[in-house]
Formats: sequence, structure tokens, C-alpha cells
Amino acid sequence: RTTQGRSLAITSMDLAVGRDVLKGRGTITFSVRDVFNSRIRRSIVDVPDFYSESEFQWRVRQFILTFNYRLRPGKSRRDERGRGEGGGMDGGGDMF
Repeated sequence: RTTQGRSLAITSMDLAVGRDVLKGRGTITFSVRDVFNSRIRRSIVDVPDFYSESEFQWRVRQFILTFNYRLRPGKSRRDERGRGEGGGMDGGGDMF
């Protein structure tokens, strides 16, 4: 609710599935933005001597197919260093 009217709820759902290919060196992902094409903003303004209803849709449903190729598959640098070893500060030390 606003001082001049009300905004109705916005609901939407995105969905994605991915699959590793090329022995783990690549990934294909298919995604759908706003599966039910329902990402629409609706509002009603109701004040004395004026009434208005409006709708606004950012974008219609989108289908996206992506392919990612990893030049150096395997562990990332962060995984190789380990986690929780001094927080990236030489000597550890206390933080204030």
C-alpha cells in the first residue's frame, strides 16, 4: 500500500539446467527467465476524482543457452592453498 494507492504482488520463476561436457572442460547451460511470463508490475491509484490501473512488464520470457570452456580444469588457486590459513594475512595476527 502507498499513500495514493497500492502495488500488487510480483511473482516470477527462473529455471536452469546444466551439464558438464568435454571430460569436464566445458559446461552447457540452458536457462529460462520468467518461466510463466508473469514478471509484471501492477499498480492501482485510487484517490478522490482520479482512478488509474497500470501494468509494466520489464522483459518477456527469455531462453538462454550458454557454453563455458575451462582452459585450466581442476582445482582453483584458493582450493590449492587451503581454507582458513590466516585469512590472507602473513603471520596471522589479531584483527582489531
